Amino acid sequence: MDYTQRTKQIATWLHGLLHRYKPPPEYDIATQRHTLDLFVTDINSRVRNKITTDQLSLLLEKVDSKIRTKQSSRIWPTNKMFIEATIEASNDFASVTQLTADTFSLDPLKITEKRIKNGQSISDSYLKDGVLREKLLSFTSITAEDLRNYEVDTLND
Repeated sequence: MDYTQRTKQIATWLHGLLHRYKPPPEYDIATQRHTLDLFVTDINSRVRNKITTDQLSLLLEKVDSKIRTKQSSRIWPTNKMFIEATIEASNDFASVTQLTADTFSLDPLKITEKRIKNGQSISDSYLKDGVLREKLLSFTSITAEDLRNYEVDTLND
């Protein structure tokens, strides 16, 4: 999603949000339009560049919620309020997406790395000299020392 696409989506969302409020009485139509443009620009500048349409919708819902909890009048929220709400929502969103990315990985190397870090059992395939062991050591934070904890002394019969 590029800057122009984000701008359009934010403008549409903002138009709907501001219909619930009254513009400041001293604003004429030109000032209202200029202020809306500033709101959109300031919100957009605080949204990360790599975001999907669905993610932006979720983020804007969070911004809406934060505005509703802080706005105490029926007049448009201030630009500062939009900026602060967007920053807070973006931080919340980044934490959730990072947690989701870290927690739910389907990459077997990442799963094994996490299991080792938690002291859980792993497949013997990662302990034997071979491709899987080399990949685990090369593409994760696991070291040979970490794997030594899993080595079992076997007695020769």
